[in-house]
Amino acid sequence: MEIKIEKKPLAGILAHAAKVAVRKVNLTMLEMVYLEAFSDGRLVVFATDLEIGFMRTTEAKITKPGATCANAKALADVVRAAPGDELVLSLRGTVLEVRSGKSTWRINTVAVNGSPELSRAGTEPAAVALDCGKHDLRVALRRVLYAVSDDDTRHNLCGVFLEAAGDRLVLVATDGHRMAKDELEAGSGAWIPAPMIVPKKGVEELLRSLDEHDGAGSLSVVGSSLVYSHEGARIEVRLIDGRFPAWRDVWREGESVLALDRARFLGALRRMSILGDQGAAVKLQVEDGSVTLSRVDPDRGESLEEIEPVQEASFTARIGFSPLYMREACESFDGEQVEVILGDDHHPIVVRDPGSKRPNVHAAIIMPMRV
Repeated sequence: MEIKIEKKPLAGILAHAAKVAVRKVNLTMLEMVYLEAFSDGRLVVFATDLEIGFMRTTEAKITKPGATCANAKALADVVRAAPGDELVLSLRGTVLEVRSGKSTWRINTVAVNGSPELSRAGTEPAAVALDCGKHDLRVALRRVLYAVSDDDTRHNLCGVFLEAAGDRLVLVATDGHRMAKDELEAGSGAWIPAPMIVPKKGVEELLRSLDEHDGAGSLSVVGSSLVYSHEGARIEVRLIDGRFPAWRDVWREGESVLALDRARFLGALRRMSILGDQGAAVKLQVEDGSVTLSRVDPDRGESLEEIEPVQEASFTARIGFSPLYMREACESFDGEQVEVILGDDHHPIVVRDPGSKRPNVHAAIIMPMRV
């Protein structure tokens, strides 16, 4: 194999591939990136961690077709550091030689015959096409991703839940202590065959692909995988095999609505985090029209701040919550204001955007804490 290719596009592709490839015990092949050069001028790049498959096709000047596997991170680092605008990649026996300007690197490779799965990846036909705007999907995924659990023992919470509700797509994420939800127009309620859970890393790679490509693309369900493809690229994510909690059962709203300026509320929450352990609760108290935040840490001291609501609060409430969870929930909104809906200790705190035509389309809930 011998090719000549521009540095910039190859560096971007390999950087993405290196994020997919991972180091796993006794699975050295998962550290590799697969390269195959075709006589018609196509270079195919593929990487996988067995949960996510990444394939990208780009143009190159192919002097000699061929295929090889090299360490993904090593090759990505070499290409990024190359001094010239063009590179020459030559396979010499079991060594991939990379030349750029006066610099030369020789990277050890493994036999392609040892990874037949890689050469066959991405050939399955798409099953069900999804019809939703890329920008809307990107925004919706980012709005809920922060609430995904990192607890591997509860694998059914380690991803974003997707389901069809009439003609809309509903996205939900939870870690058991908080929940985020968003909806977007899907055009048809029949485009998703069944509810699915997309793993967190898969969502992150999908977002990376959506960010990198501005043109038209398609999202589809192929067997037990979610596939995003556009011209010359494909991301395939294995869905989580599990049952997502009945999230609607816990989505209960209180009756006391507190309207706050989002930027000022976020500033107060950040100041509340200066003193106190990360797990310590912030107490929100509403009384006689005033709204007060306070936090006490036996070792570090006490924080107290009065905040002004957008509309006068004519109710009395006292409730505790995690400042981190509340801050991340408020940061997921775009409007100038947020509504914090309060109940008793048995009701979750609901956060939503009062400026939205449908305020419950994007919303979050946070379980209260004892104070």
